[in-house]
Amino acid sequence: MLFGLDYIRGNAIFIGILKQGVCRTNIQMKQDDILIKDGVLYIYDDYEEAVFKFTGMGKGNYCEIKFKGEKPYKAECTTDIATQAYLGGEIITKEQYERY
Repeated sequence: MLFGLDYIRGNAIFIGILKQGVCRTNIQMKQDDILIKDGVLYIYDDYEEAVFKFTGMGKGNYCEIKFKGEKPYKAECTTDIATQAYLGGEIITKEQYERY
């Protein structure tokens, strides 16, 4: 198990990443809400310089990962690259995802 502590606006927010998946916190609530409401979530991860299309989370669900100028490919949502994007990426629009 890996654990981290992040401070946002003076409030300590606990982030836990478990082998089985992601421990949901206030940080992910917005992403979760969009994913549940719209059925799809688009995220830009500046560290990987890639965009992600999530249609579900957890084992057995796949997301699309697209690097600039390349075709998207599918990866399981529990992979490190997908989990890190979901936790720390910027929410973008479908149009931004498609233009990338």
